[in-house]
Amino acid sequence: MKTALIRQPAGLGDIFWLQPIVNHIASRGFHVLYPVCDHYYDGVIQQLKTDNSNFVRESELSGKLLEAYRQTKEIIEDDFEYYPFDCISDPSSQSFRKEYSYTTVMERKYHFYKFINNDFDVNDNEWRKCCSIVRNPEREKKLKEFFNVGSDYIFVNHYFGTPPGDVYRNFDTRTDLQIVSNDHAVENMFDLCGILEDAKEIHTVETSFCYLIEMLDTNATLNLYSRKMPNGIIQHNDFSYIDKVYKKDWIKHL
Repeated sequence: MKTALIRQPAGLGDIFWLQPIVNHIASRGFHVLYPVCDHYYDGVIQQLKTDNSNFVRESELSGKLLEAYRQTKEIIEDDFEYYPFDCISDPSSQSFRKEYSYTTVMERKYHFYKFINNDFDVNDNEWRKCCSIVRNPEREKKLKEFFNVGSDYIFVNHYFGTPPGDVYRNFDTRTDLQIVSNDHAVENMFDLCGILEDAKEIHTVETSFCYLIEMLDTNATLNLYSRKMPNGIIQHNDFSYIDKVYKKDWIKHL
């Protein structure tokens, strides 16, 4: 069996975004293994349905797969391919592609793959069509009860990045409605689907919550905030890097 190995274990948004590439790899006759970090694995394996990703726990890789996974340069062989997508923006990595500096941080992953597989369409960013969410109504209900959610409320997420390395970005919202804030008590972000769908307003840093919201039937006013570090430095000076990622009507705040 021909096998392809993906390296992009963290960042739930990246997992969503890479699914068109996974489908293209599978169309070429490969069985695609997609390791996921422990923080996301349980949620992903139970509640993210994809066309062709075979999710495995990153910490359980062994043997030749682990040996390949530790490398930062792609491997392209007749019966095995390895794509270290999390390395292509790192200048210290063998997979760094400075020639893609004209692209956005997310599109760069598509250009990297096209560099190796020329027939891939870099404009094929319909990641929503490549996956779906398996809802768990019971767990969603328990989380609503945990937060004591009322009829009119605002959902707020101040965090970006993957725990334990996540970062808190402060911003203010209206205070005349109940505020339901994401915190570390939420073990599985998919359990927030019900809260997100029923919120009157959503305020979140640009992070994987945005991908989740894009897939849900929300009627909330959507507010998106830049990834501002505690020292005031903003990771991206504008929002052009997500122009092709999100389609909903987001109000954007630097």
